[in-house]
Amino acid sequence: MNFKSGFFTTLCSFFIVLSCLASPRASFNYKIFYIPNKSPVIETYFDFAGNSVILTENKDGELQGQVQLTLIFKRNEEIITFDKKMIESPVMTPANRVDFIDVQRFAMKWGEYDLEIQLRDLNDPGDPGSTNIIPIRIPAAPVDIFISDIELVHGYQKATRPGPLTKSGYDLLPMVNDDRIPNEMEEVLLYTEIYNTSDFLFDEKFLVKAYLADTISSTPVASTQKFLRRDTATVIPILLTLPLDQVNDGFYNIIVEAVTKENRLLARQALGVYRQRDLLKMKFEELTYEAMETTWVYEITDKARMYEYVKCLRPIASDRERMSLDNAFRTFDGSDLGNMQRFFFAFWENRSEKERESEKLWNEYKAKVNFVQDEFGTRNKRGYETDRGRVYLRYGAPDDITDRPNDPNTYPYAIWRYYRTGQFNNVRFVFYDPALMGTDYELLHCEYIPGELNNPNWRNMLMQRTGGTNTNPQQTIDRIDDNFENPR
Repeated sequence: MNFKSGFFTTLCSFFIVLSCLASPRASFNYKIFYIPNKSPVIETYFDFAGNSVILTENKDGELQGQVQLTLIFKRNEEIITFDKKMIESPVMTPANRVDFIDVQRFAMKWGEYDLEIQLRDLNDPGDPGSTNIIPIRIPAAPVDIFISDIELVHGYQKATRPGPLTKSGYDLLPMVNDDRIPNEMEEVLLYTEIYNTSDFLFDEKFLVKAYLADTISSTPVASTQKFLRRDTATVIPILLTLPLDQVNDGFYNIIVEAVTKENRLLARQALGVYRQRDLLKMKFEELTYEAMETTWVYEITDKARMYEYVKCLRPIASDRERMSLDNAFRTFDGSDLGNMQRFFFAFWENRSEKERESEKLWNEYKAKVNFVQDEFGTRNKRGYETDRGRVYLRYGAPDDITDRPNDPNTYPYAIWRYYRTGQFNNVRFVFYDPALMGTDYELLHCEYIPGELNNPNWRNMLMQRTGGTNTNPQQTIDRIDDNFENPR
């Protein structure tokens, strides 16, 4: 297929290689899209390493690999849906191996799932196969204007007939490992969908803005900004290219926004990426155990302590890193000390601006982990596992806190306000204690930040306290709103 793109090299994400140590090796990713008035659709992407499969002759005497892929979606051990298929690689030679991609779609109801992934090389009689379990969260479709996940694309072409790669009339070749943008990429191609504009804007035109923003300063990279004017519709596909020639090395968010002609924000979606740096081209698979012997992490030889250190990274990890944490280090017994050391070292090296800075960054973060343990830890949860601990580690200390533990008409609750965090202004988190235990407050609602829990019914849920004495619900709502708008 003649896809339009300036870059075709298949990338290798060390976080996914870590979770697929057996043969065949594959990188995994997924995105969620929506069909109006129907169930959400989850797209699964696999990028199989061509050099990890065994080649045998097909009926034409050519060499191909054959991989058996089984996907099982479960909820509380109940199988919701599954698919089992045999995937044939392109024709290859021992000296010329190429990677190959599989794309599937599943219509699912919103909710929490475990995706069980089984891989087996059908050309290897001795391959017992590998099994990985990935937690999947499919959000319910918001009732207002919103944007789907952002899919990065290696290339595209006009579709001649619908197939697994087809969306909105184009065949899109997904960029499965989408958290890293190498220096040799001069542009990035993205696809996303905007929903429900016709229900709220009627015939009014609106603007689509896309750009890269620095994750530390939240400043848009001016050279990457693209603007599209669109008419309203139930679903609006967006396929565009952002130039990267003036993007320095570092961490960024790819941002897509829908705004009115008065520049009022309607919806925003973000995807975290980092630009490959010349200083740190180290990949996880290149971190041999021998190489680790010269690092500061090698001195951490206690497995229990190393396991705790790795798990506490989850609040600040990227989506792909969390996927690896939840899978490769799912249990203590199933976690290898050497793999944890390699992951931990690579995690901090990839966040270091200078050589030998990674240990300093870890020590600074460790101090925050100790703080949230003292403040929010419970008998059953470490501080970083609680919602308040996670938010503190990810977004920092709030600027204002409104604490209401004794309102007789509501569950105990607290409102954290950030004047600015990352690229977002005036962000508020609402936590509450439905168990009335006074220790572990759950996140109930957050405004503005994609991926955080956004609950339009949060006020009513606060007032559902069993045994409450609420004789004037509107007065209670007014009090809640006052605390929300004017923290003190």
